[in-house]
Amino acid sequence: MKTNKILLLIFIGLSLSSFSQKVIPISKGNYFIESNFNGRFIGGVEKHGVLNIRPSAGFFLEDKWAIGITSRLDFYNLKLNQDNTNNKLIHAKSTQTEIGFFTQYYLLSGLYAKLSTTAGMIHETYTDHPNANKFSYTISPAIGYDLFLGKKKKVALGVSISYDFSNIENAFGKIEYPTPLMHNCSGFKFNFSVKYILGKKK
Repeated sequence: MKTNKILLLIFIGLSLSSFSQKVIPISKGNYFIESNFNGRFIGGVEKHGVLNIRPSAGFFLEDKWAIGITSRLDFYNLKLNQDNTNNKLIHAKSTQTEIGFFTQYYLLSGLYAKLSTTAGMIHETYTDHPNANKFSYTISPAIGYDLFLGKKKKVALGVSISYDFSNIENAFGKIEYPTPLMHNCSGFKFNFSVKYILGKKK
């Protein structure tokens, strides 16, 4: 919870400073590549980790307005020392891969709103359970801030807050042991990003 509050304060601070970036390369015709990422790793008796990566490529149709293709790569890993009935190790993994589209609009200098939609598959593996494959989709509205660096302002470091609407309600539904990782995959995410402006196609 403290980490989320710190990230929220960083996001608000950067957003309030958006007027300081007077000239940034968000004009019509510019291409760019970008990657968003977030994660969570917890140790102890119940060990689990989550890593989310969102690589994408886009193009500014108009000044401030971009569209592009995006993908979603999510990795979940869960280890428990015992389950409800037997003193043995439970190990579950889940890999979610999706591809789709996004649209992004810069409201102010550096401050933007974004909407992404992706679809794909989630592959699950379990200890003492058969593997499973499920269809998945995600709709993610977000608001974020890009801080463009350098003289040419081609590189931007960003933070964003998104909400994922996902049809995967329980990534590890076959394991009865209650854990935060088993909860609904929909929810708020605090993301970091790196963007590189390629320039206009000649």
